[in-house]
Amino acid sequence: VNVDVSLDGENWTAVKTGFQGLTGGSEQTIWFDSVNEEERDSWIGTYDARYVRLTATQEGSVSIQEIEICGPSGDNLEFMQTADGQPAIGVLKEDYRYGNEPKDVIPGGSLIFTGKYKGNPAYNVVVLYDEKGEIVGGTDGSGTLTAHQIILAPPLKDADALLGKVSEGIWIYWFEPGEGMAAEKLPEQVRAELYRVDDAQTNDGQRLVSDTVLVSVPERLPDLRLSGR
Repeated sequence: VNVDVSLDGENWTAVKTGFQGLTGGSEQTIWFDSVNEEERDSWIGTYDARYVRLTATQEGSVSIQEIEICGPSGDNLEFMQTADGQPAIGVLKEDYRYGNEPKDVIPGGSLIFTGKYKGNPAYNVVVLYDEKGEIVGGTDGSGTLTAHQIILAPPLKDADALLGKVSEGIWIYWFEPGEGMAAEKLPEQVRAELYRVDDAQTNDGQRLVSDTVLVSVPERLPDLRLSGR
């Protein structure tokens, strides 16, 4: 089976070719080809379409009882947990390199908050709030966060693949040693909010798309290690 999509019913884009899973009487899922099959567990590919066309590539009888076209669910974020079930909030044990530039390092001794998210990594921003509704770490005179934050996504193996939604990425919000919050000034509880923006360079069009419940900050901050990139 080949699958094509179209906005006008005349110009078609192939999103799946040579699918051979439509056999037997069980339900089958066809993922559209915006990323490689081996990346299905970490990336969600989408297309804009008003029409979907299925073409059988082999002769014989075809019987399909029902077809559903599914879009991706909304953005989401959560706090990760340590091995003992506590929120992943603590002190970074050693330097963590997250990119190739010299500055792409979270230094050991940093206070970090981290979790997982689902969404487009290029257009999302994470902000932490305390139990009083105030931004953790606050902002400077221009309204910029005094904390650091990054959103990490699994690498696309195909350089030409479309950047879609990540199904399970990582976010990290941190303060480096000597800046921001000292341990004695930490709030009792924090929650995370995920914002979608229209422009990844200016953060224009910022709007809330997901948040977490309040979680308790450990009284004694554990040592945390981050691995992988």
